[in-house]
Amino acid sequence: MSRMENKLNLHQLQIFRTVAKHSSFSRAADELIISQPAISIYVKQLEKTVGTPLFEKVGRQVFLTEAGHCLNDYCERILLYCGKRSRPWKLSKPVKMVRCVWPQIPRPGCMWSLATLVFFAELIPR
Repeated sequence: MSRMENKLNLHQLQIFRTVAKHSSFSRAADELIISQPAISIYVKQLEKTVGTPLFEKVGRQVFLTEAGHCLNDYCERILLYCGKRSRPWKLSKPVKMVRCVWPQIPRPGCMWSLATLVFFAELIPR
């Protein structure tokens, strides 16, 4: 697997949040104006990257797993910070330092958060 395949990106996180909001791949696809199979592929790639299922399918709806809830909380902050909720990502001024607050005892299913830290470390140059 190439190094690029293991990275989280804002597009994946936005798709994940939209699926979580609607509890539906189809409704997320409608909102984002991309195909439902593309949504499924992005979510599978994200689950592979974080190493755990993020959704549980029940009938035609999907529900967040415990890891999915954890990622959803982080996504809200990341996308809000990056301005991805309403417009493409760009910083208004250069960032010199980012402070990361980490829980002393991580909750089960939150081991993907190291990948998030790496994502930010690569996103913001020294």
